[in-house]
Amino acid sequence: MIGEWPSQIDHCNGNPADNRWVNLRLATRSENAANGCTPRNNLLGLRGVTRAYRKFHARITHKKRRIDLGLYATREEAAAAYRGAARALFGKFAR
Repeated sequence: MIGEWPSQIDHCNGNPADNRWVNLRLATRSENAANGCTPRNNLLGLRGVTRAYRKFHARITHKKRRIDLGLYATREEAAAAYRGAARALFGKFAR
């Protein structure tokens, strides 16, 4: 519709079956990965959060660099730290 074939597109709502024009946007590979969903094998169900002894560890990857966000007493605190970092690093592509 824009006269050229895009190298990478992203589905805004994360649903690959929803190919409405308003749901598609140009994106880099990194931006597309940032908008991805939580992996199926994630036992906590929270993106960027893992269990570390009796605490929860939050980390995020940006431009092929892993950024440690720290250890937290609860999984909700760790998830909030990840969400804040994702909004700051990925902007409108944060999920």
